Amino acid sequence: MKKNYMRRENSRKKLLDAANNRCPVCGRENVPLELDHIVPVSKGGSYGIENLRVICSYCNRRIGNSPYSELEFNLYLKRLMDDSSRYKRVDMETVLPGKTKYRADITAEENSGVTILIECKNRSVIMRNGIMNAISQINEYRLNSHYNKYIIAFPGRVSAGFKTLFSEARIIVWDADYISKTFYSEIYNSNHPYFRDLFLSLVPLEQQPIWHRLIEQLRSCEPGRGNWPSYQKLVGQIFENLFCPPLESPILESSDNCRANRRDLVFPNYADSGFWHFMRQTYMADFVVVEAKNYTKPISKAQVLQTSNYIKPHGAGMFAIITTRSGANTGALQTIREHWMTHKKMILTLDDDDLDGMLRAASSGGDPSRVIGQALQEFRLSI
Repeated sequence: MKKNYMRRENSRKKLLDAANNRCPVCGRENVPLELDHIVPVSKGGSYGIENLRVICSYCNRRIGNSPYSELEFNLYLKRLMDDSSRYKRVDMETVLPGKTKYRADITAEENSGVTILIECKNRSVIMRNGIMNAISQINEYRLNSHYNKYIIAFPGRVSAGFKTLFSEARIIVWDADYISKTFYSEIYNSNHPYFRDLFLSLVPLEQQPIWHRLIEQLRSCEPGRGNWPSYQKLVGQIFENLFCPPLESPILESSDNCRANRRDLVFPNYADSGFWHFMRQTYMADFVVVEAKNYTKPISKAQVLQTSNYIKPHGAGMFAIITTRSGANTGALQTIREHWMTHKKMILTLDDDDLDGMLRAASSGGDPSRVIGQALQEFRLSI
């Protein structure tokens, strides 16, 4: 018992250090984190670090108290495959040829043309008898069908020895770790009350895609001037990861010659094609000025005038973006229109939904600049 306790404490320290005080499921920072067994010890789980995760108490209770059926798991996995660009013709309950009329849980085709058959199990733990039964069942499917790959999928883990049994039977294992890493983007964008949190909890923070980490940081960043440095840094990271290149890395808190006007972020723009080249040609965006306003209320005319002072035709150019947590009030929007029509200064406001949309576009292989383009279009057509 003492040995298990010491092992658990050593594992706890390693996992807590790696978590950096942030829950991997909800993204909240500086909340009490708990050590939890992925597979309960009572059901065969080990005390080893490979069977442990760090998670906040709220997410731990929600995941631990959620029952699910095999059909729910089958439907969830099918949805992940439907949402993935790697698969097509994903079907459930496919009737296999032969007198027995077997039904495969899921069948699909990879983009390369490789066909797959998936047998699903809802157990978090599969013991030896269950493994031998699953192998026997899949071998029956193999006799009555001609798929290129046969897969067993389940939301849990098996030992290396049991994986060897599947490998020797020419069966591919999609366990919880494989599913969470392979379908991370699809899982992140799903909304299942149990499986989403279960799989997200298994991906170490350092292995999570940068887009999703930034989305969670934006969601957990508290509005308020006292938290402005953290918000400014986060906005810089978002724009740099989304648009550098083609934009150059940001210049932080650049000021003009008289030292009266200090810009939060300035991205040099030397793009010779694409969206940012268009911005240079059309809006004199030789430099992209980004002002981060972490206010709890909508920005006002004063903040727009401040930003307008930063952009000049012979200086940083004539284009700027204000990121704001709560949008812009009527006075701010009217000032933005006046400065465009009178001085040809283009100032756009982007809120949290816009930043979230850009990050989600990038995570799915889309073009985040379309969000800025849409904001430009809506502004021009409103005049």
